[in-house]
Amino acid sequence: MREQTEWWLQTAQQDLDVARTLIERSYFAAAAFHCQQASEKALKAVFVERGQNERSHSNLELLANLRQQGLAIDDELFHRARKLDRSYIDSRYPNGIGGPPQDFYDQKTAEELLEWAFSVMDFAKSNLS
Repeated sequence: MREQTEWWLQTAQQDLDVARTLIERSYFAAAAFHCQQASEKALKAVFVERGQNERSHSNLELLANLRQQGLAIDDELFHRARKLDRSYIDSRYPNGIGGPPQDFYDQKTAEELLEWAFSVMDFAKSNLS
């Protein structure tokens, strides 16, 4: 595995750890953002390993690009990516969601996003070997 691929995976793992800590402290909107970031970075690790530089911040676009390259990706992962993508803006900016983000994210939502981010991480790791 390329050294830079490992950097992306380590950074993704740190975002997952931060998200878990934020959920424990009831910072659900902030946790949601880190879930989105973790999944994005995990997917970018796949591109780096393939010698590609992908600049998109959309998990959905990243997965679509990987599918075009021949990777098998089930529709459920696309569904999860779409939900994670919403947190890129909505979890941080009041004008992205129509009010303070902390009013729109709860523990159940944050935990679900964390689970989905882990599933993206698992997908990425399985496509690096």
